[in-house]
Amino acid sequence: MGALNYIAYVIFAVLFISIALAMYVQYQQGAAEQDFKLKAEGLAEEIEQLGNMSAGFVRNFEISVPLNCELRFIDNTVVILIGSWSDNFSVGIPVSGPTFSDQRLSLRLERTGNGVNVSAT
Repeated sequence: MGALNYIAYVIFAVLFISIALAMYVQYQQGAAEQDFKLKAEGLAEEIEQLGNMSAGFVRNFEISVPLNCELRFIDNTVVILIGSWSDNFSVGIPVSGPTFSDQRLSLRLERTGNGVNVSAT
């Protein structure tokens, strides 16, 4: 009977540790996604400010795109995808650039004659 109790305690401990680890990973992912959303809003503000500058003006911006997320530029908006959820941030000026996912980026924001071009450096 004592051995069965010991095995039950071990199984319970493994189960408890597994659940705690899964919750921690989920929390970390949620925090990374929230940080990504906030940084994307800041990026949209930077691009909007560049709209008031003359052609040739350049700014740099750091952002981390977590796993299961994307950063896109469509027409006059910065678009983020987090899982199946998306959000758009209007910038008031045409913006173009590639789609970024699952990476830490140093972006180059360049004011051109017809908008803002975003590229990775």
